[in-house]
Amino acid sequence: PKFFDIQTWTGDGTTGRQISHNLDATVGMMILKRTDSSGYWGVYHRSTDSTAPEDYALLLNSTSAKIDEQFFINDTAPTSTHFTVGATAASGGDFNANGATYVAYLFAHNDGDGDFGSTADQDIIKCGSYTGNGSSDGQFIDLGFEPQWLLVKKSSAADNWILMDNMRGMVTSSPAYNSDDETLRPNTTGAEVTSNDISSINPTGF
Repeated sequence: PKFFDIQTWTGDGTTGRQISHNLDATVGMMILKRTDSSGYWGVYHRSTDSTAPEDYALLLNSTSAKIDEQFFINDTAPTSTHFTVGATAASGGDFNANGATYVAYLFAHNDGDGDFGSTADQDIIKCGSYTGNGSSDGQFIDLGFEPQWLLVKKSSAADNWILMDNMRGMVTSSPAYNSDDETLRPNTTGAEVTSNDISSINPTGF
């Protein structure tokens, strides 16, 4: 609860179907995938739009910018207890076709309401956004904790997904343009890239 949950379901062909989950928190990001057949990885993120993020989808297997996709989660914001799925999707994916099987990975967003740490009041996961400033040593993102895993995607235009984690190594050098991060790109089948200057981490963010 308030960190991560996984749910599976079998589709019934109904648009607007509600799927229960056990996150017990604001849903920061969801990744949905059909498992019995090919189909897009659909991604909901709370920050893809400032007013109605539930109207948009990102595709984990694509470089495309956010797309306005009604039938992904039926233009319905997820709650702390359930999320909604549509039966068809113009993007080529579907998330509630009759008899099909699916999985959803749900990530919480803590914002001063986490239940972690020795005092049971610490945040340990955040899903947010930032606007680039064009500088080689760009924006500092204050999380309030040191991240162990980062997944970043430009939502305003086509670009790769970038994934970094502390098991493969996350650079702590400053400035960030000296970092040479070890990154993976989930939208490709390519090997790890080790020559990108993406970010550097510190005890309160990146």
